[in-house]
Amino acid sequence: MTLLLDQLVIVDLEATCWRGPPPDGQRVEIIEIGVSALDLTSFEITARESVLVKPVSSEVSAFCTELTHITPEMTAGGVGLAEACAWLRDRFCSAGRMWGSWGSFDRKLFEAQCAADCVPYPFGAHHANLKRVYARLTKRKQGVGLRSALEHLELPFDGTHHRGGDDAYNTARIVQAVVPDLRYRLAFPDLAQERPPRAMTAETSRPGLTFDRWLPIFALTFVDVLGLTIILPLLHLYAAVFGASPIEVLLTVAVFPLAWLIGVPVMGALSDRFGRKPLLIISQVTTCISFIMLGLAQSLTMVVVSRLVDGLFGANLATAQAAMADITDDSTRAQGLGVTGAAFGFGFLIGPAIAIAARSRPSTASRCRRLSLRRIRSSRY
Repeated sequence: MTLLLDQLVIVDLEATCWRGPPPDGQRVEIIEIGVSALDLTSFEITARESVLVKPVSSEVSAFCTELTHITPEMTAGGVGLAEACAWLRDRFCSAGRMWGSWGSFDRKLFEAQCAADCVPYPFGAHHANLKRVYARLTKRKQGVGLRSALEHLELPFDGTHHRGGDDAYNTARIVQAVVPDLRYRLAFPDLAQERPPRAMTAETSRPGLTFDRWLPIFALTFVDVLGLTIILPLLHLYAAVFGASPIEVLLTVAVFPLAWLIGVPVMGALSDRFGRKPLLIISQVTTCISFIMLGLAQSLTMVVVSRLVDGLFGANLATAQAAMADITDDSTRAQGLGVTGAAFGFGFLIGPAIAIAARSRPSTASRCRRLSLRRIRSSRY
């Protein structure tokens, strides 16, 4: 994506915190995203916005409320991380612009939580550590806080400290004050150098492709394909039991891939909007429901409907591949996509074998023959 040179997007995060380490079962999570946009032509601050994010695996402690003035009731009405990231992309075109924050905490937390929750990272490759930029240009130590920097520049703090929107806005005011003569060079070139030796992206900062990271995606893909390939060799038996014509047998087999053709891109697009994990869970639940419908089917229509439901809502291949892309970097992406491909192939190998083994059992075969004969006899009278 071409880097847009019109604005610098300045972000500040507030996160769950405690006086000591996180309690058991909880983690540091984003609870507010504050954004200010700095126009690089007029050097005016053109936006001052924030959004509250509902934590999934932690609670807003009394200490956190004391520090940030954010209460549990406020975050309960917030949006999910996936929706907040989509807001950043849509509202500020964050993936195509340079973004900055006061220090590296915000970048690292975004990367870690997006990877952990399988949410598409909302930013591009260019991040500016504005605390370091300020230290370089003012010859001060790098560990200076936001309020201290404002006091040094004789600027009053505007708003409430430790609120995302106010902190992002005051960070933008500091950039206005210390970088006025460099406004026509994006990241001026100091800002452009405020990133790790390797270009900072969501990919390069992620940990390697470890077993515990790819196994859930492998398992979901395998189970989905296994369900398809176990059923395919048996569908004609279902059709025969219900007295279907050859064309109806063909339609019974074809309805799933046709529905899949529609469902895969739709589910993939929804996963970009709402996150990979919810859509993967939905696909597994609907696949389970479709199999229950198939097992209880009393007519060919019910069989077709069960395959249609599975094809439309259980189409998780694109979502699984996107989730794998989210947790890999340039050096491991081919390996990760190879894992999903292996799961796909393994499902196609094991599924028909299980179906043939089940079909070859005398009890199964004789039952199918009895049902078919009963259906044929009943159709004569």
